[in-house]
Amino acid sequence: DAKVRSQDLDRVILVGGATRMPMVRQRIAEFTGKDPYVDIDPDKAVAVGAAIQAGIIEGSLKKSVLVDVIPLSLGIETQGGICTRLIERNSKVPISKDRIFTTASDNQSEVDIHVLQGEREMAKQCVSLGQFTLTDIPAASKGEPKINVTFSVDHNGILNVSAQEVYTGGEQKMTVHSTKLNGVEIKKLIDEAKKYKESDQAMKEQIMSRVRLDRLIQAAKEGLEEMRTPIDSEPYSEITALLEEADDLLDEGDVLAIQSVSERLETAMDKLYKAWKEADGNVNALSK
Repeated sequence: DAKVRSQDLDRVILVGGATRMPMVRQRIAEFTGKDPYVDIDPDKAVAVGAAIQAGIIEGSLKKSVLVDVIPLSLGIETQGGICTRLIERNSKVPISKDRIFTTASDNQSEVDIHVLQGEREMAKQCVSLGQFTLTDIPAASKGEPKINVTFSVDHNGILNVSAQEVYTGGEQKMTVHSTKLNGVEIKKLIDEAKKYKESDQAMKEQIMSRVRLDRLIQAAKEGLEEMRTPIDSEPYSEITALLEEADDLLDEGDVLAIQSVSERLETAMDKLYKAWKEADGNVNALSK
C-alpha cells in the first residue's frame, strides 16, 4: 500500500510473541532480504510505540514523528445507494476533507447523511458508522441546493462529520469515536473489495449512468420550455423522441444503451441551444 520495496526498508521490527519462533524469523528474512531487528522485546513493542506517541502528543519528544493512517475509506451514501468517498484509505491523520452535494428530487426539504466506512462501491456493502438528517433546506429544483459535507479525523482517530446548507447556513453534526473494527475485520473488508472490484465497478457505472440520464432528461425538458421551442420544429421533434427513448431506458436499459441515448440527447440540446442563441442574436441586431 505504501509503494515501498523491501530493499528500501531500514529495519524489520518484530511485534508479538509468535515472532520469537525461528521459522517465522527465517521466513521474514527470506521475504524482506533483511534479518529481523531483535533488540526490542516483541512482547513490549506495542507498548513502546504507544509511549512514543504519548511523548509526541505531550511534547517531550520533539524530534520524533509517528505517522498514523486511516485503515478504511470514509464517505457517505449518495443517490442510487453509492458509497461516495471523501477520505481515502491510508490517508495520514489528522486530515479534513469537504465536498459539495445536492438534492436528488424537487423541493426536497431534508437529506439523510449516512456515514460509511469501507472499500466497496455500494453503501449496503460498507460498514455504517451512523447517520443524521439535515433539515430546513429551501424549496428548489433538484440539483440547485448546495450542501457542504465535511469529514475531519483528529490525532486520536475521532471522526467528526458536518453537513451545512450553503445558502441558509443551517448545519448538523455527528461524532464517531470508534469504528469498532479489529485488524481481522479490516483485512476481510479490504480483501472483499479486491475480490469484487470489477463487479462493484460495473454496478456503480450502471447506476451513475442512470443518474446522469435522469438529470439530462430534466435539463432537456426545462430547455425546451425555456427556449420556447415550437412544437412543429425539427429540434423539438428530435428531442421529444429522444426523451421518450430515454424514459424507457431509465429502468431497464443497459449501460451502453443509456450512454448512447445520453450522448445523443446532449448533442441535440447543444444544437438547440446554438440555434436559440443565433436567433436571439439576430433579433437583438434587428432591434438596433
